[in-house]
Amino acid sequence: MTPNDDLLALRDQCDRFLTGHGPVRAGDQLATIPSDTAPDRYGDGGVVAELEEEIAALLGKPAAVFFPSGTMAQQSVLRVHADRRGAVRWSSTRCATWTGTRARLTSGCTT
Repeated sequence: MTPNDDLLALRDQCDRFLTGHGPVRAGDQLATIPSDTAPDRYGDGGVVAELEEEIAALLGKPAAVFFPSGTMAQQSVLRVHADRRGAVRWSSTRCATWTGTRARLTSGCTT
C-alpha cells in the first residue's frame, strides 16, 4: 500500500466535508448533466454563453465574460489596458498582488 492509498482510504472514511458535498466521482458528476445541455464551442453558444447572458442580466450590464481562471482574467485586463494606451509591450514582476483601496499593482515577491 502506498502513502497515497492510505490517504484515499482515510478520505473514504470521512463523513463530514468542508465543501459540503463530500467526495465526487467523475462518472457521478457527469451523470448530473442534463442530456439536452448544449456544449460550448469556443464562444459559439452553449452553456458558457448562457452563463454569461444570465450574469449580464443579473448585474444589469450589456454583456459579461466568463474566464476559467483569475490568471486568465488578469492577463486579459492587462492586454485591454495596454491596447487602450497604445503600449506595444508591458512587463510585470514574477509575482504580484493587488493591494490598497485603489487598483495598484505592487510587487509581492520576497525572493
